[in-house]
Order: sequence, then structure tokens, then C-alpha cells
Amino acid sequence: LHIQKAYTPATINYVHFLQNTDQDDEAFTILQNGLKHGNEQAELHYALGLWYVRHHDNTKALEALGRAANLDKDNAQFQYVYAVALANDNVKEAISILESSLKKHTGDVQTLYALVYYYRQIGDNKTAQQYQEKADALSHFVPKLQQWGKHKKSKICLTIQQHKSKL
Repeated sequence: LHIQKAYTPATINYVHFLQNTDQDDEAFTILQNGLKHGNEQAELHYALGLWYVRHHDNTKALEALGRAANLDKDNAQFQYVYAVALANDNVKEAISILESSLKKHTGDVQTLYALVYYYRQIGDNKTAQQYQEKADALSHFVPKLQQWGKHKKSKICLTIQQHKSKL
């Protein structure tokens, strides 16, 4: 980082190290500096959004995650996490984001199960069932989801809180 301050992967790795060693304040400073030197890197906004989630600042988290999702519309994970965060206040907009992402990532099982969950939340069980069938069919090809799917196919267990550990 001292040699090339705008090198995003190094910044993200260093932030991860700092957070794993309980140096969250320093991690925040590094993220802020990375954004100054790395311009508008989606990965940095995503990491900052997750940092805010860990520190229970949902307003700033939503802003940073939204920025990451807008900067990298082709990243299914950024779209998913932003939609999950947004769903706390606006389920219909979260569904819109997930459906848009699904058009580019048709086999993303995580997105499909999120759509099942949110369509059930708004009472559209027919659409939820359609997504459920697609997700179930695809989950057979994803070993981790086979075990998970046996118990929780109708619910999304991954929440924005669980994403905080992925920094």
C-alpha cells in the first residue's frame, strides 16, 4: 500500500487482516484512504458497506453497498447484498434489483432463493413457487446447497449480518 496506494486487492486484503486482528478503526481509515486513491472502485465501496454493517450504521451501509452495486452491475454478489440490505425498507425495489441481476446471472441460486423469500413476503406465492422450482433444480448442482436446501429451501438464511465476515 505504501508503494501503490490505488491497488484495490491489497487494500481489501489489508482491511481483512486488520478486522481479523480487532483493528476496525484502522481498517476504516484504510478503506477511506483507498477510496481517495482508488477513485470509484466498487470493491472498496462494498467493503466499506460491510464495515458499516458491522458497526450498525445501516444508513451509511446501504449508501456504500448501493454505490458498489451501481458501479459494478455485473457483480451478482454486490447486487444480492445490496438487495438484502434494501429489503429492510423496500422489498419491491429489492425484488427489482434481484430480478435485474438474475437476467445476467441466470444460474445464481442465492438470488433465486432470495426472490422466493421476498415474493413470499409480499404475498405473491405463485411467482415465489416459480423461482423455488428453478432454485431447487439448480441447487442439485451446487454441493453446499444440497444440505442447506433440505432444511431451508423456503427461507433465506444468509443475511446482511453474515456477509460482514466476508471482508
